[in-house]
Amino acid sequence: MTDAILEAHGLTKRFGGLIATDDVTLSIQERACHALIGPNGAGKTTLLSQLSGELRPSAGRILFEGRDVTMAGLGGRARLGILRSFQITSVCDDFSVFDNVVVACQIKNGHGFRFWEAPRHVPALADAARNVLERTGLGDLTHVEAGVLSHGQRRQLELAIALAMQPRVLLLDEPMAGMGPAEAERMTELLAGLRADYTVVLVEHDMDAVFRLADTVSVLVGGRLVASGRPEEIKANDAVRDAYLGHEEEGVA
Repeated sequence: MTDAILEAHGLTKRFGGLIATDDVTLSIQERACHALIGPNGAGKTTLLSQLSGELRPSAGRILFEGRDVTMAGLGGRARLGILRSFQITSVCDDFSVFDNVVVACQIKNGHGFRFWEAPRHVPALADAARNVLERTGLGDLTHVEAGVLSHGQRRQLELAIALAMQPRVLLLDEPMAGMGPAEAERMTELLAGLRADYTVVLVEHDMDAVFRLADTVSVLVGGRLVASGRPEEIKANDAVRDAYLGHEEEGVA
């Protein structure tokens, strides 16, 4: 395994009398997929929000490459390369698939909004956008208006926009939510192809996808981390099966 790129130490988040995450410590390895699983209300999304900078923890620290980023907000973490996708859509329905991605390339590369020169006509931006679209399986849909995409294609576009921002750590919140089997399989294959180049933190209820993609699986129950290990270790953990897997996926073995 490579060194940790993102670490959480004792993360606790309180909302009044509710403790959403309770003393959670994680070490997320570079260029690996780390899945967060658990029943509804376990604190997964709250933990992801703290890692992304959307929520400030009530206690604990977050380190990125050894640097304390606990007080950095969403924008500051995004500039460092910690990017969250799939919960808050960034798709413009009136733009084509290509223009959605090329604008993201423009923002990332600091070209600014030069209204006398459309970003699609800047060769470096256009080439970067086409590369991202090919990688995310949208190369044949570049001129399609985003508003007419299927749910699965829209999720692919959200992933393309995120990749155009050149993240170091990609935080994905239920990327397969609402998908049928074929769309979920396509997204799983896309994410599998990213593992060599990106650090991925994945919150997902599709256990088939989790155990295919993840190098490490961490289990949250009631805001607490109850287990963390390789997928085969988590599958074999009786306490995890009793708390979550046995209820969610009786067929997982």
